[in-house]
Amino acid sequence: MAVEHPHGPSTGIGRPRQSAALLAIGFAVAAVVLVLVVCSGQGWRDRYVQPTLAQEPVATLAIGTPAQACADVGPLPDGAARAAFTVAAGGSGATVRTLTSGLGVPAVRGAPAVVGASTVIRPGLGAVDPDGRPRRVCLEHVAGPPVAVLGQGDVPALRLTGAEPETVWSVLGAIVDRSTRATSAPARWVGLPGALVLLALASGAALVLVVLAWSPGRLPSRGTWAVVVGVALAHGAAWSIVTPPFEVPDEWSHFHYADYVADHGTLPNGLAAGVPVAPDQEMAMILVGANGLPGHPSLRPPWSAADDSRIRAGLAAIPDASVPDGRTSATGQPPGYYLLAGAVAKVAAGNVLDRVWQVRLVGILALGALAAGAMALARRLAPRRPEWAVTVGLLTGLAPLLGFLAGGVTPDVPLVTAAVWTMWAALTFVDQPDRWTGLRLGMLLVALILVKLTALALVPGIAVLVLLALAIAVRRGWPPGSTGAVAGLAAGLAVPLLAYIAWCVASDRSIVPGVLTAVVRSEVDATVAPGSGPVSFLSSAWQLYLPRLPGIDDLAPGVGPRTFWLNGFVGRYGWLDVGLPTWVEKVLPPLWIGIAFLGVRGVRGVLPARDAGRAAWVRQVAIAAAFLLLLAGLLLTIARADYSALVSGGDRFTQPRYLLPALPVAVVVVLLALRGTPDRVRPWFAVGLVGVAVLHVLASILATAGRFYV
Repeated sequence: MAVEHPHGPSTGIGRPRQSAALLAIGFAVAAVVLVLVVCSGQGWRDRYVQPTLAQEPVATLAIGTPAQACADVGPLPDGAARAAFTVAAGGSGATVRTLTSGLGVPAVRGAPAVVGASTVIRPGLGAVDPDGRPRRVCLEHVAGPPVAVLGQGDVPALRLTGAEPETVWSVLGAIVDRSTRATSAPARWVGLPGALVLLALASGAALVLVVLAWSPGRLPSRGTWAVVVGVALAHGAAWSIVTPPFEVPDEWSHFHYADYVADHGTLPNGLAAGVPVAPDQEMAMILVGANGLPGHPSLRPPWSAADDSRIRAGLAAIPDASVPDGRTSATGQPPGYYLLAGAVAKVAAGNVLDRVWQVRLVGILALGALAAGAMALARRLAPRRPEWAVTVGLLTGLAPLLGFLAGGVTPDVPLVTAAVWTMWAALTFVDQPDRWTGLRLGMLLVALILVKLTALALVPGIAVLVLLALAIAVRRGWPPGSTGAVAGLAAGLAVPLLAYIAWCVASDRSIVPGVLTAVVRSEVDATVAPGSGPVSFLSSAWQLYLPRLPGIDDLAPGVGPRTFWLNGFVGRYGWLDVGLPTWVEKVLPPLWIGIAFLGVRGVRGVLPARDAGRAAWVRQVAIAAAFLLLLAGLLLTIARADYSALVSGGDRFTQPRYLLPALPVAVVVVLLALRGTPDRVRPWFAVGLVGVAVLHVLASILATAGRFYV
């Protein structure tokens, strides 16, 4: 399947290199403006955050009652001037004030503050002298209607902030200072500002490279591949630095799996009931607030130098212990990813948080391999258009969702990497069937399945390509090398499978992964559940991917496929509680839809000529069917799992990361869009795509950094 233009080199408007360069410079200027605008936005910067949520009334303040809402904050933080409480007033005109006290320190009352329409008030703390003694901040009633203070238990939700709203620029010195002095978060090597510099270098390199790749007479070289991989590695490293430990979905469970493999050399079975993780990991999750941060954007992780010293002291006090065979959401998964992650954890130095940062290197390297795989797949599909492959590689390496996942301990990016390289190997097997291409395909296919069982949904599409290769060999009279190709494929499948079986036997673990057993069990439960059936499943699957039709029960009121997928791909980071502004969610999806329409326009250019013969048509149709079947299998698998969860009351499968294994299809769509773009504007189109990707990733990183650190 050659997705390329049949009429020679692409051309640009006027002088293509100069035109594309000007466009790239425009995107670079836009990136600088984006950073300036975001960092100039005012906000109340935290000095202290009480790890309590505003969920319920903890005290009612009124005239004639001595009631106060108090929280112990330890030494009063430097620069703290206001206390932010969440309240619910019983009427207009309610007045409150703060009372700051401490051991052996006279109480200091702040100025009265009127409770207005806002539920968050920020009364001043008064003229207090932070002398390092333990302190307590209270809210007391002065006049007017009663005021209910919200929190949890008997502790109010409290944040201490500066005197006035500040910009990022005004606190940049403090951010740099905390980054350089902290050693556990956001990272011990370069800190938060270093992560942004790293991303800026990667973005600049991407813009320069795409301009050079589309310059007339310039052919991409091996150095070009190295730069694309370097851009992806820098992108993943930036996300790894910015994202606090255990703030990638299920990162704690994936790290436990890898830690168990590193400690025991065998696979977990989940036999230690009630003890899911090792004592040092449990303590680390408590100290960094991993259990309280997800879903609560007002809270911040500890990352100052003082916090770091406290965290390291707390972890040092935990005695060495064997990693328990605890059951987590990852226990039933196959071990492909955890073999690599466990090997890194085995040689990693430092405490458990240090090991988390080092195990994250697996995801970063996987993102680099993914960018290279996307380029290789594009070269296989469009062999005479290397500049198209460079564009695809950069778009893959700069995808924010992929970068975010690559910066954590999770098998998602390795799964996508294996999917892309397996499709490349399958297409190579079709064009050049021999024992080596067969061996490579077999080993990659087994590796793909052993990374995560979601890959089983991709097998039918890959099988179509294998059958196509065999059919071509039969049609040609089984030429020399065909038997070797089949033997190589069989050996490639058998060797890693036998190794996996041996490891399972040594671990006293079932060869059938537990997650597959759980899927079968949930399918049975969904089948016998009241109201379930084929019609109910079709309704669920339709609403998962398409707008709900009139007359059909709304299974997810207020949300739909746009919220699930389009807005999700725009950006949902952390535990899906970090996102970009609403206007971005309205701008980017139409751009993607436009690319899809260009792809439809480009289909005509890849069809064989009418006189090409039946064999050429069969080959093109079979390859197209393989990619479509890959996508359909993944969509059906997600829909079925989501339906089972919907029927059983579990968590639905509506996260966009579940669709990432279909990235080979996205590669084809981008190539078809380039094919469907008029020749003279194609360089501008390619540079524009990479420029938008640069702005997208910068905005995503800034939003995430603001969520956790500013």
